[in-house]
Amino acid sequence: MGKINLLKPDVRTVYLAEGKGQEVTYLNINPDLTEIKLSEDINNGAIFLREVYDLVKRKRHRVVVIKCQNREEGLEAVTYLASIYNDYEGISRDIEDFNDTSESNNVEYEDFESSDNYEDFDNHDDDSYEEWKDQDVWEENPWKIPILEYGTISSESGGSFNNPFYNSGMGFGRATDKDSRTPYWKSLRKETICVEFNIGTFQPNYYFSSAVFKRFKKNRHIFVLIVDRFSKYDTDTEDDKNTESTEDDWGWESDHYSVSSNDEQITYFVLEQSADIVSIHHKKESLAEYYKNLFESWVDYHGCSLIKDFSLDTITKKIVRMDNPDKSEMIDKVISYVIKDFESPRELTTDDFNVLNKLRGLGFSKKLEKEEKHKSIDRLERSLVGIDNIKDDINGIVETFKYNKRRAALGLKNGGYHNVHMMLGAPGTAKTTVARILGDIMAEEHLLDSNRFISINGAELKGMYVGHSAPKVKALFEDYEIIFIDEAYAIAAKNNGESDSFSQEAISQLIIELENHGMDRLVIFAGYGGPNVSDQDNKMLDFLKCNPGIRSRINSTIVFESYNADQMLDIFKKQAKMSQYRIPKAADKYVLEFFSERAKEEDFGNGREARSLLENATVQAAKRISKVPDKEITKQMLQQLTVNDICKAIERMRKAQQSQKGAKKRSLGFQM
Repeated sequence: MGKINLLKPDVRTVYLAEGKGQEVTYLNINPDLTEIKLSEDINNGAIFLREVYDLVKRKRHRVVVIKCQNREEGLEAVTYLASIYNDYEGISRDIEDFNDTSESNNVEYEDFESSDNYEDFDNHDDDSYEEWKDQDVWEENPWKIPILEYGTISSESGGSFNNPFYNSGMGFGRATDKDSRTPYWKSLRKETICVEFNIGTFQPNYYFSSAVFKRFKKNRHIFVLIVDRFSKYDTDTEDDKNTESTEDDWGWESDHYSVSSNDEQITYFVLEQSADIVSIHHKKESLAEYYKNLFESWVDYHGCSLIKDFSLDTITKKIVRMDNPDKSEMIDKVISYVIKDFESPRELTTDDFNVLNKLRGLGFSKKLEKEEKHKSIDRLERSLVGIDNIKDDINGIVETFKYNKRRAALGLKNGGYHNVHMMLGAPGTAKTTVARILGDIMAEEHLLDSNRFISINGAELKGMYVGHSAPKVKALFEDYEIIFIDEAYAIAAKNNGESDSFSQEAISQLIIELENHGMDRLVIFAGYGGPNVSDQDNKMLDFLKCNPGIRSRINSTIVFESYNADQMLDIFKKQAKMSQYRIPKAADKYVLEFFSERAKEEDFGNGREARSLLENATVQAAKRISKVPDKEITKQMLQQLTVNDICKAIERMRKAQQSQKGAKKRSLGFQM
């Protein structure tokens, strides 16, 4: 077994002023997590921390921007950086050195109990540790790093959320916030802090502004955590996120688009602060080793061991397929649940985990697997509006792939079949959503090893210099089973009628990967095109003409039509229902009228405009509710959108769209 030193980040909760004050979430740093321990974890499979190791070997900068797919791994990176930086900078490991015994800040901290194997969790019973302090004040400590939500500090700093049709500086939920206390974080002037730009929930998206960080200009280090569950490269793609998708898709996809729109501001921030940038992502070849070692390390942490013939490969595959991004925390909880009735620690067998059959966790039983098998197929039927022909196309692709897999298993030739497809349609017509569901179906049918999905712009496959494009394309196929290449025609961008060398290199490598991974990947090329588009405007034709090898490997083409007004009304109502809002029937005619107008415009955004209308309507509702006394506000009031809310939202969108006609987007000249 390769031991994993940092099992998970030690996130704790503190309530100031004897529980009557503010809630503080902070990251408890174990001083024993040294550069050597980091190197050991990487060697044992934690490849996602490789850039962290490379960073600590270089000159240290005050500000570090950490891009990651989930909060757990991002905070692991912060934990190691903070511990190693403290060590390099000669910060005392004795926590008592940071206790202020003055009357105003009489705070008592616990000593670390050093462990040779694992970070100290203080025998926690829950995933967070609660303690009480005497004063409504937070004493800064280099081993206890406050985690601040960007939205919170942006609101208090007069920032604005990322809504293209509304600009007021008011965030969701602030309308009824009557707390007049000064936020504790305004007194943070010296020690390290972590600011989290989290885009994993349905919430307003704040513009990333470097001005927000000015109050922290004297803090020793600032770790900026940018968490985007569905994006590795943080690219600005076509972003076909359809509002009629399921609850799992909503909000997160919307947020993915909004973060891309902040790239320019993040770039300014990095340049202004001379910040370091770290990307946290897994490599496919290291996943199995890492999760095996992580699972065994958690078993050892709980005082148990595994029987010799334990099915470790089976459980590792299930861990990789878990949708829960906080996999380490889930492993901890699963093992704790399995051993909860044990009188004493002992060897664990595969049968011990049969207790999970009644849960919907790792899904060990055949019964659970059967229940989950058609989850995504049902999701396709249930969630998408007005695209019955596309549903048939998706089912046909799945059955054809399954058919060829069965032939291959019996040693029969598959006739050169490649699991490569093309999706044509305008922005906002659900191409990305359908691609994600298609990948999930194939993973659930065990046609793909996992449902790891990436949506990337075609231009991002081209490198910045000769020889850089091919490795980027190769890495894409190594890291993901489901590859959605949006605006695929950007790969074949032409200069004076000829493809440049970067395009040729990317396309050549792409053909190699399509041939090598024709049966173990799902690849979808998407972009604007279709039978109703003129040859001059049909950009996907250029892509198909760029190389016969690409065209010959595309097995099917799915055309996504733009939505009509009735379909847009259905999408709007579905998103409202999933977001727990009620829409009055009397509002239907106004929504239909608005979308009838918009559907005729060249810049019609299809499904994404239904999302924009809902967001704008909730802004109006927040303003209306802010005038109601707190004691009179009910749950029903917070769920109800009025006809007036919706009409005001429509009027704002009309004015915004009118003012934006002819406006050109300002560009910095390069993107991160």
